[in-house]
Amino acid sequence: MKAKTLRRRCLVDKSYQLSFCLVLLLSHGFVALLIGFWASWYYLFFFDRRLVHNHNETFWLYGLAGVLLVLLLVLFWGVRQSHRVAGVVVRVNKELENAGRGVFPPGPVCFRQRDYFKWLAPSLDATLKHVQREGAKLTTLRLQVAGLEARLATGELQKPEEVLNEVQRIRQSSEN
Repeated sequence: MKAKTLRRRCLVDKSYQLSFCLVLLLSHGFVALLIGFWASWYYLFFFDRRLVHNHNETFWLYGLAGVLLVLLLVLFWGVRQSHRVAGVVVRVNKELENAGRGVFPPGPVCFRQRDYFKWLAPSLDATLKHVQREGAKLTTLRLQVAGLEARLATGELQKPEEVLNEVQRIRQSSEN
């Protein structure tokens, strides 16, 4: 039987990652435009058009190809870098949503090796364990209160002191 390969999504949070890449592309495009203006000024005014010949027409095509290559590399780098941030945020959100539904991870929370903000994993893990313990305490407390209600309904506890003692016992057991 073949093992299924898990394919990683490049864009885990499209709005963040695409806006990050757009800012990168715009800033690099602006710098490329400034360099182009500087190069044209250099050619036209500093050299007084002495170097402008037919063989220099390809200079602009090479420059444009270089700029496009750099912009593609910046886009690739931007997606990779933003994935390292957005992946952590998406994972934390998923774990918190699961914890809100009462589903906790079986082991410690860990992020990918190259992710940023790996220092969040121990804090998130400790928080999830605390929430899980408190949920278990709450369940136990609810069971004890239900037992007390049943004993009151059957008439087993009739004196106010007995009820007060049971309530204090439940309170003490819930504080531990």
